[in-house]
This record gives sequence, structure tokens and C-alpha cells, in this order.
Amino acid sequence: MKESPHIIRASQFKVWRVGLRSFQRIGSFIKPSTRMIQAFGHLASKAIIDINGADLNKLIAGEFLPVKMELENGYVILSLRGVIPGLGLLIDGTVRTQIPKKEVRLSMI
Repeated sequence: MKESPHIIRASQFKVWRVGLRSFQRIGSFIKPSTRMIQAFGHLASKAIIDINGADLNKLIAGEFLPVKMELENGYVILSLRGVIPGLGLLIDGTVRTQIPKKEVRLSMI
């Protein structure tokens, strides 16, 4: 494997950052990253909102989704038939999408 041209070429790259961003502070909330939620969100037991395709289309269109769950304001995991496309921001009983537009385009391909 040492002689592989791929290894030789890859060894020339300089690594300046390794890892997966997990969280960042946004205002008064701690926001999990989309990648972290997509990778580990299935292990969550709280703050998960099951949505259907129509709900996802509303969110993508910029509409708010009313939620009748007893949850605190903050970030929630959106689950579509067991697949986690990303996060939503729950404020006073309504959710707005936090799924990056790039992710939306990729999921539609």
C-alpha cells in the first residue's frame, strides 16, 4: 500500500483541520451541526419531530410548521420516515427549517 500513487499524492496535502464540528452558539441557543445530527441524530431520545413529505415541502418553501408538543424553544431534530435531513428551530410552537439549501438540493437529486 505504501507504493500506491494515491497514498503518495495524498501525503502531499497539508492538513490544517481535522474533525467534525459538533456545536456552535447561535444567540442564546447551542446549535448542533447538520452533519453531526445526520450522523448521530438517530440516537437522540428527545426533541425529535416526525415530519412527512408535505411538512418538509412547507418548511423548504419558507413556511412555519405548527407543532403541538411540549418542547422548550430551541433546536429540534427533523425526522422524515426515520431519515434525518437536519434541524428545525422551534420558537413558541412553530418550527422553521435550519436545513442548509445545499442539503435540500442534494436530497432532491
